[in-house]
Amino acid sequence: MKNQLILQGKTLAGIVYRYWAFFRFLCKSTNQHGVHSPFVFGLLTDCFYVKTDRARARRYLVFKRNFKHRGRGELANLMNDKHAFLLLRLLSYLKIENAVYLGSEFLFFQGILDLILPKPKVYEGSVSEDFKLATEEGTPTLYTQFLEENHPHLFFLGKDLSPEEAYLYFKRALRSVVNETIFIFEGIHLNKVSEKVWNRIRKHSKVTVSVDVFFAGMVFFRKEQVKEHFTIRI
Repeated sequence: MKNQLILQGKTLAGIVYRYWAFFRFLCKSTNQHGVHSPFVFGLLTDCFYVKTDRARARRYLVFKRNFKHRGRGELANLMNDKHAFLLLRLLSYLKIENAVYLGSEFLFFQGILDLILPKPKVYEGSVSEDFKLATEEGTPTLYTQFLEENHPHLFFLGKDLSPEEAYLYFKRALRSVVNETIFIFEGIHLNKVSEKVWNRIRKHSKVTVSVDVFFAGMVFFRKEQVKEHFTIRI
């Protein structure tokens, strides 16, 4: 429990570190006017900085209220509404059709994807190489070849994973990345170890674009893009 609290930045030292990390983030960050990549500029102007569709936002708030009422997740682990709305816009903008989620809030993430697609394919992963496919009939186990056969569009790694687990999974999942793949890592500024692992990930030779929005980091593998890193205020 102690280690988990430290990981989540809930000690006094962790809280102080996050404030300091946020200050450094603000000093480095920019908006669309400081971006010269056409792909990232479009991502910001057509996704990050547009308003969430009202009907979709209302459906999300109803879903979240029902989710809390049923006690289906740890409320402290759920992302706030601003971040959830950004995720909704991002999933829609990138036309995500299937995703792998690692973390403690799989049902919450699946519910968000349900707001975008009528029947999304969401896979619950583990740091081992097994996966579970969420279906009405049950959760059959899928094995390593799943990655190579399905090439998920999105890998989402929750903030409750340790930095070491996140990096291990990133390395294992690289076998399946294609030009459209995106990884999202929550909690990249929780502590020094988290930041160190994030920097290691964004500098990986296969990563061409990385975007730091403080609460999460995103990496892309677009072959037509020169390697660049962006620190973006949202």
